[in-house]
Amino acid sequence: MAKLARIGLVAIVLLWVTGFGLAYRVYGGMNLGLAFNIKLLGATGLLGVVIFINTYPQAMAKKGQALNPKLMKILPMVARSALVLVLVGIAVTTTS
Repeated sequence: MAKLARIGLVAIVLLWVTGFGLAYRVYGGMNLGLAFNIKLLGATGLLGVVIFINTYPQAMAKKGQALNPKLMKILPMVARSALVLVLVGIAVTTTS
């Protein structure tokens, strides 16, 4: 499971790096409108959740503590909400 989480983190970071390069090369910058900014907000939230999911269990294991069940219940909802923002932002940006 940890290996899959690391692969997900690497994939998201790779998408961020290539996305910046593509936006600057094709559009000359990142100012592509409100929908694109909403997409970036969702992508930032998703990246934050993935980074946290990659580091939090290891930190708790080193301390010998159990994971916070309330936090672990909220994280998937936050990740799904961020993904919805990303997909809506992409749909609006590419169809406008």
